[in-house]
Amino acid sequence: MTTPNPADLPTTATDTPGASSQAASVAATHVAAHGATLQAHHAGPLRPPYYVVVFTSQRNGEDRAGYYLMAERMVALATHQPGYLGMHSARGPNGLGITVSFWRNTDDILAWKKVAEHQAAQQAGQDHWYAGYELQVARVERGYAFGVPLTVPEHGPIKQPVDNEPGIA
Repeated sequence: MTTPNPADLPTTATDTPGASSQAASVAATHVAAHGATLQAHHAGPLRPPYYVVVFTSQRNGEDRAGYYLMAERMVALATHQPGYLGMHSARGPNGLGITVSFWRNTDDILAWKKVAEHQAAQQAGQDHWYAGYELQVARVERGYAFGVPLTVPEHGPIKQPVDNEPGIA
């Protein structure tokens, strides 16, 4: 994980239109503490079938504080959506990022896409944060794991396995 150059971090509200200086400071602290990577979290090994949304994006480097505030908000919001199973997300120092979110079914994915706050974030991404992006939705038929679990619970509540809920082991 690369720690960003403190000179590149926004430090005032003027660096983030509409954000308070406190919010910008929180975002700058997050970026400094976590580098340019959001961590993975889910309930451990998922039992197929389930669905993934693969979002690959290239940041344009603008409004870093606003971006990280919105990213944290979207993670928090997604964890409470029906059918949400977890996510893995990473961003390199060049701004290229990949987020894989895990879902029970395509209806849950479409419902998430329609959440008004998520739609506003998508528009803000196009208007302010991304040079470009691609998105794919796929059904996972098989999955494997090795080594330590890729879970970090501090990014929201972990979905615990529930009997008879498809997609969770």
